[in-house]
Amino acid sequence: MNARYRRWMFWVLLAEALWQSLALFFIPYFAYAGSDVGLWELGVVMAFAAVVVVNLHLALEISCWTWILAAVLGGSLALYFIISLGQSSWTLFVLG
Repeated sequence: MNARYRRWMFWVLLAEALWQSLALFFIPYFAYAGSDVGLWELGVVMAFAAVVVVNLHLALEISCWTWILAAVLGGSLALYFIISLGQSSWTLFVLG
């Protein structure tokens, strides 16, 4: 096993992942509680929050920034937004 990655580090990372998962679920859930937002809209918000958190977590771990890396991280957010917008538009177009 790697000298930097010990058994306790596994449990720390597992606890961090659990915390992030709970936060990514309950913050949008309680933010939209009592509104007429449906399951699909709530899921899109939660998925977008997950993409943002993963990209921010990756950005914090990077020690050497390049313009390519910044473009990939920004492009990841933009591509998710474009795909979800296109999916929503297609669903509205097909279902009327």
